[in-house]
Amino acid sequence: MWFIQKSSEEEWALSTKGEFLTSKHPFSLLAAEQLWKEEHLESWRHLLYSLKTETPAFNHLYGESWFDYLQGKDEKNELYHKVLSTYAKRDYKMVSSRIDFRQHQTAVDIGGSSGTLMFELLTAYPHLTGVILDLPNVTALIKIPDVFTDRLELVSADFFDQWPFLKADCVLLSRV
Repeated sequence: MWFIQKSSEEEWALSTKGEFLTSKHPFSLLAAEQLWKEEHLESWRHLLYSLKTETPAFNHLYGESWFDYLQGKDEKNELYHKVLSTYAKRDYKMVSSRIDFRQHQTAVDIGGSSGTLMFELLTAYPHLTGVILDLPNVTALIKIPDVFTDRLELVSADFFDQWPFLKADCVLLSRV
């Protein structure tokens, strides 16, 4: 899979691709590898079940949805949101320069996970206020940087159920 390469006649080294699997890489996929190799890999092994029944193999194997499963598993929940944050740092680093948020006053990130995208927007647009709406076990993990404490609100709710009224002129859905 080209994670290593021969650097000399007798030595091997990590390839550029292989460096993503170290903890030192800024977009390290080490946590992702740890996360996806267990329950999700097992679910993929039961893909035929999902195709035949049109229901998630994960729910069949573990008796509940992924997000319900995370509710009682603090370490797995933290790992999952660490992985999402790593993806977001790479995938959303250009959002604030590609989309003009100057016309907006308040942005709500529905299912905002650890807040990586919202932190990026609040940094780029100092006039903007933000709301992150996510499950209670997710919002409990968010550490709001001091610079954003007066501009960011955390709302604990399941966005598939009824949630409180939020006044905003911009709503974000990413990786939902």
